[in-house]
This record gives sequence, C-alpha cells and structure tokens, in this order.
Amino acid sequence: MYFDEIIEKYGLQGEFFANSIRDEIRFYEKRNWEWDMKIIRNDKYTLIVALICRDGTTFYTFSKFHGTYAGRFTLSTILMEDFAKKAEQMWERELECLGI
Repeated sequence: MYFDEIIEKYGLQGEFFANSIRDEIRFYEKRNWEWDMKIIRNDKYTLIVALICRDGTTFYTFSKFHGTYAGRFTLSTILMEDFAKKAEQMWERELECLGI
C-alpha cells in the first residue's frame, strides 16, 4: 500500500492512519496469523481499508476531504456468522409469511 504517499500528503493525520494499520499487521505477524488487506473505497473524499484475519475484519476510515483519520472498527468473525444466520432465519420467516 502507499502509506508513504498518504503521510506525505496528509501529514500527522496520514501518519496516524498508516501507523494504526501497520500496528495491527505487526500484531498479526507476531502470532503468525494470515491476513489480507483490501481497499474498500478510494475516491476523492474517502479511503476505507479493510484488514482481514481469522478473528474478523477491521475497517480503517480516512477522510481525504477533511484530511483526517476518522477511526477504525472491527467486526468479529463470530458475530458476522451469527448475523448471517439471523438474516437467513429472518428471510425464511418472511417467505413463510408471504405463503411461498
């Protein structure tokens, strides 16, 4: 990824953003966990990066428009599986209510 470009363009806020991602990657590497990084959105307003590992996905958000690191949040794998099951159950109930 182009962390150096972000730091050069956005200064301290870019450094906060890049270092937050780097710290998480170091954490995974110390534990020999496999991880992957995906850019979810990269337009003139926003940069959203997803860091994916076995425990879940962490989303890092940077506002290019404001030049500010907005923060991060994590969705755990267990909670995502539970959410998917509940969504499937809700869909099945909906079909039953429709008589399908």
